[in-house]
Amino acid sequence: MMRESGSASPLGDTRLFGHIGARALDTLERAGRTQTFGKGDLLFRRGEKARYFFLVLSGWVRVYRDTSAGEQAVLGVFGPGESVAEAAFFLGGSYPASAEAAENTRLLAVPQGALTGLIADDPSVAMAMMGSMAQHLRGLVNDVERLKTRNGEQRLGLFILEMCRSGPSGCSVDLPYEKSLIAGRLGMRPESLSRAFARLDREGVRLDGNRVTVTDIRRLEDFCQMAPRRRSSSPER
Repeated sequence: MMRESGSASPLGDTRLFGHIGARALDTLERAGRTQTFGKGDLLFRRGEKARYFFLVLSGWVRVYRDTSAGEQAVLGVFGPGESVAEAAFFLGGSYPASAEAAENTRLLAVPQGALTGLIADDPSVAMAMMGSMAQHLRGLVNDVERLKTRNGEQRLGLFILEMCRSGPSGCSVDLPYEKSLIAGRLGMRPESLSRAFARLDREGVRLDGNRVTVTDIRRLEDFCQMAPRRRSSSPER
């Protein structure tokens, strides 16, 4: 069940509202409510009237659509600093997909009415939202491209590479959420994900519990058919 909590969100740290003024941030924080959802709790269903949009403070939110085959297609997984359902503001006032907490999650729920008034007073808020939605759309396009042009092992390899931040030689990272959710995001069944991890072992990917170690990032990039990272002695322009 959903439970209300007591603190507000540092909206200035979010992608959606990181570039708007302090007055607008204060307006949204005062209008919003911090809420806690347990794993599996539903935020909203597709087609429901969009009364709120959400900013993730902690945890993960899974956005999905039910398919005609009775399964669920994962459209996105959103974590701290990301927003959920702001697009409904521009889509006729109903949620275009369903969403649930993938684990214990804290959200700031902001009424759509508060957002309407804020945009009327400060059009730059709408521009910030459009930029965020463009980033979401780009991510969806990239996901579709991966599903169409790469096999399961390559899709998993790209997912791992997105988490690696420690240079060209190797990295070690924790999976951000449970494996069944990763499988759904990559268009795979859980058993297929396990086989993909096993096959990536020969590309230098080691899985130990929830910890993934990549011994050679360039080798994994080559396997995933990526262009090698550029190296330069001077800053990029």
